[in-house]
Formats: sequence, structure tokens, C-alpha cells
Amino acid sequence: YFLKGREISSVEGSKVTDLNHNISVYNTILKKMVKQDWMIPSSLIMLVIVAATNTEQCQIVLLNRCKAVYQEALRSSSKGEEGHCYRLQKMVTCLASNPNCGGELIEKFRYWMAQMAMMDKTLNICKDIRYENLRRVVQDTDVAKTHRQLDDVEFDSFEECAVSVHKQCVLYYVTLLMNDHKICGDAEKLNKCYDLKSKFSDCQAKIIKHYASMADTVAKRVIHLLNDYDRPLCVSQMELK
Repeated sequence: YFLKGREISSVEGSKVTDLNHNISVYNTILKKMVKQDWMIPSSLIMLVIVAATNTEQCQIVLLNRCKAVYQEALRSSSKGEEGHCYRLQKMVTCLASNPNCGGELIEKFRYWMAQMAMMDKTLNICKDIRYENLRRVVQDTDVAKTHRQLDDVEFDSFEECAVSVHKQCVLYYVTLLMNDHKICGDAEKLNKCYDLKSKFSDCQAKIIKHYASMADTVAKRVIHLLNDYDRPLCVSQMELK
């Protein structure tokens, strides 16, 4: 494009090969052009719109797929520890299945589930859980970089009281979900459970503190976005009837 005598490329020297990965670059260019009072080509605006639409669509498709996987796992598993590990493994595998799908919602959801899987592994609750693929997908995202020095649980240690708190909260969540089928509402209660249970039992485990801190920001944002993007993603089919 030629603007005020200057030539700029559509992505400032980068080739447009993946709209989903370059959407943030396009937005940066648009902001710069608006600030400098440049005329914005309609083709660049359309490029941003298409990239945003593609990103949103792939997030919804992937999340719907993972919701179906989780619901099936919920129907076929128990409330206990073994059932929790089975369901978490299904969700972790599903979220890593399309690594090229990006966007705030899916990236934060992946990070949330990766953190839970790491906590379960550290606490020897889900000893055999495999989350390496999901960790590779999330490790270079903005959300991972932001929380790495704040409340990442990956390098936290085993503490007995943390096992008790985590097990109690997971059982509480699954019991609620099996009774009322409110996926997002019950997930909000699950996230609050860690802070409440740790205070009640005077558990000072760093891994619980870190997870509760992460849940209060990342998981809370995921639930908010789920409600905004597509309400059916946030409720069970039974609740919609």
C-alpha cells in the first residue's frame, strides 16, 4: 500500500500466510495508521475482519467438540478420583488437537486446563495424565508468559493438604454438575472452592495459592468469554430444553 508517499507491506515485511496468527499484527498496523492520520485501505480492514471471523469460528468449533467429549466422559465415568483423571485427560487431549486455532478464549482455556493437569500430576492424583502436547501449545502464548512468574503451578511441590483441598473441590464440582448441569456456573463455584477450602483447613500450600490466583483471573475470564461468545457452550443440552 502507498500512504502519504510511504510504501508499507500488509504485515510490515511479513508474508500473510496465516490469518489467525497475524491478526494482532494487523490490529497494530491499524492503530498506528489511525494515530498518524493515514488513510486506511479497505482491503486491510477486510483482512482484519476476515482474520477475526476465522479466529472466532475455529474457537467455537473446537470448544463445541471438546464440550461434547467432556459430556460423554462425564456420563461414562464416576465422581471419584479415577473419573476426574479420565475426564481431564479427555479435555486436555481435545484442547491440544488443533494447535493452529488461536484467540483469547481458546488460549486461556488451554492454559487453565494445562495448569490443572500439572497440579494433578504434582499432587499424584492423576499420575499418568499426559499433557505435554497441550503444554507445548500454550507455552509461548501471552497468557503463559504473563503468569509464568506470577502463579504458574508447574514447578510447585507436593503438599499433603493441597491433595485434600483439590479432591474436595473436584468432588464438589462434579456433584454440582451432575445435579444441575450448569457447566459455567459450576466451574465458577469450583474456582472459588480452592480459596475457601484452603482457608477453612488452614492449608498454606503454594500450589493451591497459585492455582486459586490463576483461576481468579484466567478461568474467570474464560467463563465470561464463554457466556459472551455462545451461550449454548456454557450450558448442557439438558438445561437448554
